[in-house]
Amino acid sequence: MPSRWAARAGSISLLVLLAPALAGWQPAIAASDDSLARVRAAGVLRWGGDQQGGEPYAFEDPDHPGTLIGF
Repeated sequence: MPSRWAARAGSISLLVLLAPALAGWQPAIAASDDSLARVRAAGVLRWGGDQQGGEPYAFEDPDHPGTLIGF
């Protein structure tokens, strides 16, 4: 059975490891981002996909083999 000191040392080690990650964390809502405004102004929503992972939304254009189409 671990001693109380060993349990505390483990907790402190975990805190030391997590502190840098927690210090840089900010909720996404707190960020002031105008991405939606830029998309609306451009009138184009760009996205990425591939044939294997994007099906059924991305598929090969039957008129132009080797070119992907879809959404």
